Amino acid sequence: MAQHAFCHVEWHVSDLERAKGFYSRLFGWSFEAYGDDYLMFQTPSRELGGGLFRTSDPVKSGASPLVYINVDDIEGYLNRAVQFGGAVQMPKMPIGEMGWMAILTDPDGNAIGLYKSANPDFDSAKYPLNAFCHVEWQTKDLAGTRAFFEGLFGWRFENTFMETYQTYMTPSEEVGGGIGLADTVQAAASPGVYIEVNEIEDYLSKAIAAGASVAVPKTEIPGHGWFAHLQAPDGNTVGLFQSGHGQG
Repeated sequence: MAQHAFCHVEWHVSDLERAKGFYSRLFGWSFEAYGDDYLMFQTPSRELGGGLFRTSDPVKSGASPLVYINVDDIEGYLNRAVQFGGAVQMPKMPIGEMGWMAILTDPDGNAIGLYKSANPDFDSAKYPLNAFCHVEWQTKDLAGTRAFFEGLFGWRFENTFMETYQTYMTPSEEVGGGIGLADTVQAAASPGVYIEVNEIEDYLSKAIAAGASVAVPKTEIPGHGWFAHLQAPDGNTVGLFQSGHGQG
């Protein structure tokens, strides 16, 4: 996994078996239990997977960050999502000449973006179906949020759309995303997006210097490594992960 690339996407759910059934039937993701309250999953890309975390608290879902999944038939996925207990939050709509998007919610209310490319030469080997393809944050300050992610992780910002949206690419060149201008930021605890770093304390210190705060300090994941949560200046939660591979 490349340094400063996305490494894990995590949803909070109230019913693990119901959520497992929803995501496995809708996207075909494979699952493996990790303890009694956590299910790890893998998408077809093998580059980026995630987990489902059982919580007894109300699921705090929101619009930011929003994770998009690459599909070949948006209407078909929306119909199946409803059939499996989800709902349509935003119907299929065009994105200029790039393709189409839609947003659905799972049975817990977590938002999930769908994307279909209009490019007949879209690289399906690099971006396989039912895999993550885009991670999007809301912001009240495009320049400030861009500076935050550039300075903290060195992400490469690219295109600007309508002066209210900028795209970026992480070092993995597999999954990038965008930041969009909004009057208010509806930050969510679910899904949680984690970024690979080599030393969590260093990144927490840099984040604080850039105007962020620590939401969850460095915490051990026995046998795997450590994680932490920081709160970006706009209030968005960003997860950090440090692998324990080869240590101890």
